[in-house]
Amino acid sequence: MLNASIGESNHVYLGVSVIASKPAHFSNLVLKVQAKLNSWTARSLSQAGKVVLIRSVIEPMIVYNTAGGPLPATIASRIDGLIRTFFWESGGKQKMHLISWQRICMHKRQGGLGIRSVGVLNSAMILKIMWKLCSKEFDDQPWIQLLRAKYLTNKCFWLSRAPGICTKLWRAILQHRDLLISHIKWQIGRGDKCLVFGEPWHDTWQLLVPTGVQQRKLTLHELTEEQGRSWSHDELANHLGVAVSLRVISSFPRPPMGSSTRSDRLIFTQSGTGRFNFKEACKLAQGLHPPLPDDAATVLKAIWHGPGLLPRVRIFLWKFFHGALPVRGTCASRMGLQVPQCPICDDGPDLPVHALFHCPFAESFWFASRFSLRTQLLPAEPVALLFSLCRILQCSDFTSFANHLWALWKCRCSHVFEGTQLSHRAVSGMAESYNRWSRITSSLMIPRPLKHIWQVGRDMAQNEVSCFVDGSFSSPNFGGWAFLFYQRDTMLKYGLQYGSSVSAMCSEISGMLMAARAAIEMGITRCSFFTDCLTLQQILDQRITPDSLHWQDFHAVLDLLNIFRSNFTVLLFLGTKTLFLIGWQIMLG
Repeated sequence: MLNASIGESNHVYLGVSVIASKPAHFSNLVLKVQAKLNSWTARSLSQAGKVVLIRSVIEPMIVYNTAGGPLPATIASRIDGLIRTFFWESGGKQKMHLISWQRICMHKRQGGLGIRSVGVLNSAMILKIMWKLCSKEFDDQPWIQLLRAKYLTNKCFWLSRAPGICTKLWRAILQHRDLLISHIKWQIGRGDKCLVFGEPWHDTWQLLVPTGVQQRKLTLHELTEEQGRSWSHDELANHLGVAVSLRVISSFPRPPMGSSTRSDRLIFTQSGTGRFNFKEACKLAQGLHPPLPDDAATVLKAIWHGPGLLPRVRIFLWKFFHGALPVRGTCASRMGLQVPQCPICDDGPDLPVHALFHCPFAESFWFASRFSLRTQLLPAEPVALLFSLCRILQCSDFTSFANHLWALWKCRCSHVFEGTQLSHRAVSGMAESYNRWSRITSSLMIPRPLKHIWQVGRDMAQNEVSCFVDGSFSSPNFGGWAFLFYQRDTMLKYGLQYGSSVSAMCSEISGMLMAARAAIEMGITRCSFFTDCLTLQQILDQRITPDSLHWQDFHAVLDLLNIFRSNFTVLLFLGTKTLFLIGWQIMLG
């Protein structure tokens, strides 16, 4: 019937094992993950970069390879172990795992890093398969027809039991059935798809047991009259019985019919659109966790949403939040040993709070800094300490404080392990360099949704690629620039770079040149470029002469004109009352 030839039991199609039930069938997936994690580029990443690699590369790889069925528990545990070791190791050497993997895999609001375990990803894929099976929107697909013919002939999916002999996929689907049923409901239209028996359309649906094949196929529309405007009491009593009919009528005095032109639709209540959402399915698979106290929630919000914080500083604050900075006292307490004394003052336990706040050097540093903190008055518990600082400091001050804390930690580690000199001047200088990077990062104002800018260019580039460029200038000879390529609401590529710059316009042009090269490398044939640099618009519009510019700005404009003359054909300028935009309708090549 399918015109398929008989092949090996473990046939590979598009890199995925078609029939994979044994752990040996997933050895290729383990090797792929291991090769990606052991590459030299991955090993050179910081922990913040490792989180991005895991979320953007490893997790999609696992989802793609497990889209067809359940993953054996041994394979899931092994891959989790590889990822866990990769996250904590440094320089190719294994390090102590100071925070549990279960905590790391929680949402950031719950104190984790948002990494999804392999078991959660696989459970979410099982929920997706189950959704396609139950929503009745994919009944024309052969695999849906095969499952229905094999396991659901004259049976209701929600009430069926696992047969004695069945595939691991079907057994996994039935195991996840209770997880999905509490988060779906039918949106009734004509009543042509929702079955009366075996569908969760009423609170008594589990009490409705069909007595024959005809009742199993009975739809909600067949219990109504007057084109669905009222119940047919005779049909209700005949099929449901008097007691259940009265309960249905008391809950729905009128049939729950919607538009007479729209079919019934199964709604996933966790999604705003009603469509199945993989992200929300992962949350269901993870389960509910009790909310954190208000002080911990406030601290986590400052850590993950603080303006301008560098990613590695956020990870550092997250580890301090959990009391998991790798000082000798933390490692000793994890092993059940006695906590050693601080190597700086030799007058206190070598723990994170003492090392960064209560050590005499740390106390003198914080009191002499612009924050003038009396650290001896701060709490001795990390969460309470950070919460008190969040209440004292403003957002920008908290960013600067975090950079000072990170600089103090780096200088302290260099002094303990490398013997470098520990001084207030060295810590302050390093903190100021981090503050400069934070100011540049926070000033690269490329909004993620881009809705207000996209509305301006919608008519101009409705089906084309759009690139949004922004530059920043912080201090003499230093700047930053970034770009994002979007098509409709999908991000295609982004880039961020820091380097030498003499002005904000020079940074803006550097960003446009970097974006243009990226567009050529991606083979984009048509694109719209947007930037808010008014000076550049005036130069290209010949309202400002180039000879009035700094010589480096002048050469940057010439470079921009040269690449645009050779690659771009049409120029179009846009402007709004609140935001100046330059849009180039371009033809590459």
